[in-house]
Amino acid sequence: GSFQAIVASMAPEHMRGRYAGAMGLAWGASGLVGPVAGATLYSWSATALWWACLVLGIVAGCGESWLIGRIDARNRATAAAVA
Repeated sequence: GSFQAIVASMAPEHMRGRYAGAMGLAWGASGLVGPVAGATLYSWSATALWWACLVLGIVAGCGESWLIGRIDARNRATAAAVA
């Protein structure tokens, strides 16, 4: 719900469909690649799997923090332009 709204609000108006399609493709691909990669890594080393989960979790958290900062900056710029 809200993730699609964030993507739509950040996309240029004439490219919202492409952004939505790319998000859907990425979401679907992650549903396929994640379990296969996780099971493969687990068969190689359970410890490596958990380290990969830790690293990817940290990267995802940093990415989300960066995205929230960009959204806040954009909202402040928009509010300043309107005022």
